[in-house]
Amino acid sequence: MLAIYFIEVLEVKIKDLQKNQRPRERLIEKGAASLSDAELLAVLLASGTKQENVMELAARICARYPFSDLKELTYPQLIALPGIKMAKACQLLACFEIVRRSFCITGQKEQLDSAQKIYQFAYPKMMLQKKETMMIIYLNAKLQVLYHQHLSSYHPTSIEVPVRLIVEEALFQKAYAVVLLHNHPSSDLTPSKADLSMTDYLKNLLESLEIVLLDHLIVSDQNYYSFLEKGLITTEEA
Repeated sequence: MLAIYFIEVLEVKIKDLQKNQRPRERLIEKGAASLSDAELLAVLLASGTKQENVMELAARICARYPFSDLKELTYPQLIALPGIKMAKACQLLACFEIVRRSFCITGQKEQLDSAQKIYQFAYPKMMLQKKETMMIIYLNAKLQVLYHQHLSSYHPTSIEVPVRLIVEEALFQKAYAVVLLHNHPSSDLTPSKADLSMTDYLKNLLESLEIVLLDHLIVSDQNYYSFLEKGLITTEEA
């Protein structure tokens, strides 16, 4: 009986909206690009609660979290939002991951043989981050991706370079080359003294194992700084 009542309440709430105001109908008639952020979110959420219809729920969430922030929320953070339970949280997490993956270079046949291609490959995982993050890409002799790791920092302005992890993974993957990327949320791409010394240390360590440090990129949402392009990494292989 309780379940039937709950379904009836949801139906009443969504029917409170005029037909031309319902997000799904507007999407079909006008196209997804015509919908507001709240309407797009309402389509994903599909239903509201006993207290709010789906548009009210979506508008409240969008007012607190723009999509750039919403996409970074974890499962525990999502279900802590009033009106979001397991199913809705999973739908949102799956949706944002699909978007991230859609930006990635398809397949592994693409050669990451330039800083621009490396930047395009890493961008979906590192865009719009408000704290420092790092990506390590392991490449074969054709400069094709074998594996990549994405690490986040708990500190907003720094991230520790996991040198041991990088070396162990490079050996495990039988990698020919490694690419290191980290972001500067401030958008100032100038390498710090720590960036320079760490890059030199990692390059020499990998070379002792006959592995190439192909490049180190400092990235922002708009641009990148390539150690290779700037002449700060100079190896015959690179």
